[in-house]
Amino acid sequence: MACQRMNKCHCHNVEFTTVAQYSKNTGVEDFDVLCDRVGLGQTCTACRCDLADYLNDQRRSVTESSLVSIPALKPIQSEA
Repeated sequence: MACQRMNKCHCHNVEFTTVAQYSKNTGVEDFDVLCDRVGLGQTCTACRCDLADYLNDQRRSVTESSLVSIPALKPIQSEA
């Protein structure tokens, strides 16, 4: 049987989506600073690996989606 990944800090009952939104709103991206600010991953520490993976996945998907949405530039035609 496969292990189920955590989607929240069970010690403080805070969803990882809330942590990701806090990071986005405040610009805090350093994992240890983020955990200190929101108080997660410091009691039993069981959520730290899954939280780090979740945040990395979120950042990666934002980066990939922003790259896809950038239109290709076309050269300006000069009038001769």
